Amino acid sequence: MGYHRLWTHHAFTARKPLRIALALMGAMGFQGSIRWWVIRHRLHHRYTDDPVHDPYAASRGLFYSHFGWIMNKQGYPRWDMVDKRDLDRDEVVRIQHKHFVPISLFVSFVLPTALGSLWGDALGGFVWGGLVARVIVWNSISLINSFAHWQGSQPYTDEMSAKGDWFLAALTGGEGNHNFHHAFPSDYRNGPYVTNWDPTRWVIWTLHKFTSQIPAMHVTPDVDVLKARLYMVKAEASSMKKKDPAKAQKLERRALMLQQSIPPQEPKEEPTWGRKELEEYVIGGKHKVLLIEGHAIDVTLFGKEHPGGASILHEFTVFKDTTGDGARPVRDATQAFLGKFNSHTWSAREKMRSLSVASVSLAADDVPEFL
Repeated sequence: MGYHRLWTHHAFTARKPLRIALALMGAMGFQGSIRWWVIRHRLHHRYTDDPVHDPYAASRGLFYSHFGWIMNKQGYPRWDMVDKRDLDRDEVVRIQHKHFVPISLFVSFVLPTALGSLWGDALGGFVWGGLVARVIVWNSISLINSFAHWQGSQPYTDEMSAKGDWFLAALTGGEGNHNFHHAFPSDYRNGPYVTNWDPTRWVIWTLHKFTSQIPAMHVTPDVDVLKARLYMVKAEASSMKKKDPAKAQKLERRALMLQQSIPPQEPKEEPTWGRKELEEYVIGGKHKVLLIEGHAIDVTLFGKEHPGGASILHEFTVFKDTTGDGARPVRDATQAFLGKFNSHTWSAREKMRSLSVASVSLAADDVPEFL
């Protein structure tokens, strides 16, 4: 709830008292400070399965993704590309990072021992509430890095190894619904349906509904979830046509039902802009715009829910810099979006297209710089 959904993905906002409580409980995971953990997990999401840039890449084997990566102590070439400014601004994160070792030792070992001593069993508190609990918690968390990328279902995306598994969800308070999470990482839920085992979701929802500690939560629109399901069912039906025609027909019927449940959308007519119109919209209108595949993508409002944070979007805006003579070079973020600096899922690409406000046609002397 804290390290993962709040600080890594900003799936909800939390007031200071709750952040303090989550920082203390998170320290019991014994997997490093918030800052240490979050930066690595953001790398994992940006470069999932990449053997160089994903800290616990499943492509390097089950043992490596579960435990071996901790012993490896490798450097991360794209460490500086991960946005850390939100972490550095958070006083709770800064204090916990600075004093993580004493905090973690206290809540993980001293506190259970002290509680056990209340009924005359300090040793039992240390062994069971301290040592044994740490081993169980540590391995349960690590199972999401390893087994959740090895075994399970992929109902929302097959563009990386992340899978969903009920047993892992039961072990980790809902985190095992990992395929949905990788498809929609900024959602406060790890599964869109009430039947998805995710008690963490209900804790967040309850605190949002009945207290002031969670002012806002991010929820993926139902239509986006349905589109992802439709895409995967169609892909499975296509792959089954030769192997199992009967199953392929069944999947095609399911795809038709999903298609009918998606509200019809009016065809989107976009204007075509040249440099002048683009500058008027961006500079005059104070919009944040990325140029991707020949389209102006308005990310002004989307920055708040972008899984990688708003600042990374700002790094790739179309008119970020001016030269010495006041000129504004046109900057094209297509290569960055399509994989040079990140790996975006099908649902992320669909979201990108929905934010397009115009197609862009530039003159020969305005050929953009590719980022």
